[in-house]
Amino acid sequence: MWSGPLENDLKRQAKNLDLLGKNIIFTGAIPNDKLPKYYATADIFIGPSVVAKSGGSEGFGLVFVEALMSKTCVIASDLKAISDIIKNETTGIQTDVKNIGLFSEKIIELIENREKREKLAENTYKFVKNHFSWDVIKNRYYKVLKDD
Repeated sequence: MWSGPLENDLKRQAKNLDLLGKNIIFTGAIPNDKLPKYYATADIFIGPSVVAKSGGSEGFGLVFVEALMSKTCVIASDLKAISDIIKNETTGIQTDVKNIGLFSEKIIELIENREKREKLAENTYKFVKNHFSWDVIKNRYYKVLKDD
């Protein structure tokens, strides 16, 4: 799923590589209530977040939790905020997105190793369900508000 200012460039690249409509599908913007279905149909969620020149980076990364709750294996950048969710080689893959060769190798590894992909997805689903489900978050908020 992709929607953004680089969409046309990425479509052109996917077409040139003969991937458009096969391995890569551009859906445009998806309504929030439809996202779980799309995540669940994907084998891998790729989140190559980077640190901006200004030093800013992604915060918590709810998009990763959404993908993980759908039992989709995740490969992501090695940013601190994402490491709160992704434990490298346990609940997903975290790697240096600036090292394009390594990032590509990790993607190929997950594509070719279905067993590993499914194991990581299952581990992550359990982790996210136990730490970030709405019931868990609700109970944490309740405890904080009750204690005040």
